[in-house]
Amino acid sequence: MNRPPRGAKRDGKGTARRKKPRTPGNGHTDLIRQLWEAAVNLRGSIEPADYKRFVLPIVFLRFLSLRYERRRHELERMVKEPGSEYYTKSAKQAAAILEDPDEYRSVGAFILPKPARWDEIVKHAQADDIKLRLDNALEALEKAYPDKLRGLLPRTYAGSNLARENVTGLINLFSRDIFKEDHGGADLVGRVYEYFIGGFADSEGKRGGEYFTPVSIVRTLVAMLAPEQGMVFDPCCGSGGMFVQSDLFTRHSRRLSFVGQESKDFTYRLCRMNLFIHGLERVQTRERAVRDLVDDSVESQGVVDIFKVAGIERPDISILDDAFLQTFKDRPLADLRLRLLAKLVADEIHARQRRNLAQAKSFKDLLEQTLRRYHNRLIDAAAVIKAMIEIRGEMDSADERAAQLGLDADELAFYDAVAAQREAVYGVEFMRDLIHEVVQVIKRTVKVDWTEPHRDDVKAAVRAAVRRVLRAREVKAEDLEPFMAAVMAQAEALYANWPLAA
Repeated sequence: MNRPPRGAKRDGKGTARRKKPRTPGNGHTDLIRQLWEAAVNLRGSIEPADYKRFVLPIVFLRFLSLRYERRRHELERMVKEPGSEYYTKSAKQAAAILEDPDEYRSVGAFILPKPARWDEIVKHAQADDIKLRLDNALEALEKAYPDKLRGLLPRTYAGSNLARENVTGLINLFSRDIFKEDHGGADLVGRVYEYFIGGFADSEGKRGGEYFTPVSIVRTLVAMLAPEQGMVFDPCCGSGGMFVQSDLFTRHSRRLSFVGQESKDFTYRLCRMNLFIHGLERVQTRERAVRDLVDDSVESQGVVDIFKVAGIERPDISILDDAFLQTFKDRPLADLRLRLLAKLVADEIHARQRRNLAQAKSFKDLLEQTLRRYHNRLIDAAAVIKAMIEIRGEMDSADERAAQLGLDADELAFYDAVAAQREAVYGVEFMRDLIHEVVQVIKRTVKVDWTEPHRDDVKAAVRAAVRRVLRAREVKAEDLEPFMAAVMAQAEALYANWPLAA
C-alpha cells in the first residue's frame, strides 16, 4: 500500500495533497515574518525606535558565525580529503590550517573568538547573565579585529531594560533555519534595518531628517549607474546598501572602492558592520607619498651638461669598470663626479628595488656604508668607485645566477628574499624547488588591484595559498612567518600592477 509522504495533507476525497514547493520570493516573506516576531518579542520593553539597536548586533553575530562555521566545516573536510590541495596526514598541519586567519578571510569569513560564536551564545541563552555575555561577545569581537571594528559594537544589553527572557527569545529566533542561509550574499543587515526603521521608527527618522531608501530603488540606481571599477561615492550612505548592491552588481569582482559619509552615529556604525560582513570594509585612508618633481630647468639637456662638466661621458652606470677607476684620479672635480656617480647608482638601485627587494637592500646598504666611510675620511674616492663597480658587477651577474639556480628573474627575486639567512639550513635545492612552487601559486592567485585595501580578501587568499605550500614543504614552524613576510613583501613589490607586471 502506497502511503502519502509525511506531512502531506488530504483533500475532502481523502486524496493526499503534496505540499506546494516554495516559490521564489518566499525567502523575503519568511524573513519579514521572523522579524515581526522579533518586534513582538521586544514590545513593551523598549521604544520601537530602539528595536534595531538590540536586534542588529545579534544579527551581526549570527551572520559572522554562520560564515565562520561553514568555512571551518569546509576546511575540516578538505584536510581529510585525498586529492585536495589542503590534504595532509599531519594533525599539526591540519590544526594550523583550521586556525589560519587567511584561510577564512580569503572567502569573506573571519575566525571568531569563542565568546562570539553562535553555538556558545545559544549554549548560554537561558543563563541569567546572558545580557552581559552578549556584551562580552561584542567586546571580544572588537578586540579580535580592532582595525576594522573598534568603536562599532557598543555594549548595550546589560544596561538595558530588556528582560532576560526577551534576549533569550531573540537568540532562539535567530537560530531558526532562515538565518542559517546567507541569502545569496544579500544585504541582510540592510534588510533588517529597512524593516525596523520603516515599520517602527519611521516618524522619528523623518523628524530627524533620516530616510531609508528601499532596496528595490537602490538596486535600480545601481543598475542604471552600472559601476564596474573605480570609486563609488555615496554622500548619505546610511547602512551602506548602495555599496553592497554595487558589489553584488559586479559579482564581487572587488574592483570597486567605496567612500561615503553619514551624520547619524548609530547608522554610521551599522554601515561599517554591514561592509565588514560583506568583506567590503576599507582601512582608514592612508596618505600617499608625494613624489618630488624635477624642475624643467634641470631636466634633459641641463642634467647631461652637469655630467659633461664633471668629466663623465654619459649618465649611465655602464661606465663603471676598472678602466674608469684607473682614469678617475686624473680628471678634475673629483668630489662632484663622485656625488653624481653615487646618485646614478642609487637611482639604479631604486629602479631595481621592485624587481628584487633583497638584492636592492644589499646594494643600498653597501653604497650607504661606503659613502659614510668616505665622508668620515676612512677611505678615499677610489675605494668608493671600487665599491660602485662591485655593485654594478653584482647587478650584471643576476641573470647568470638565475640560470645557475634554474630560476627565472621573478623566482630569483623571491629566492634572494628568503635565502639570505636560511639557504645554509635548508640547502640550495630545497630552496629552489620551494620558491618555484611559491611563485607559481602566487601567480595563480593574484588578481587585478590585489594590493589595494578594498581587495584584502585577495591578499588573504595569496597569503593562505603560500602558507599551504610552506606547510606542505615542511618549513620549520619558527621560519614560517619570516618566510611569509619576505615572500609577501616581494610579491607586493613585484606584482602590484598585475597582470601588467606579469
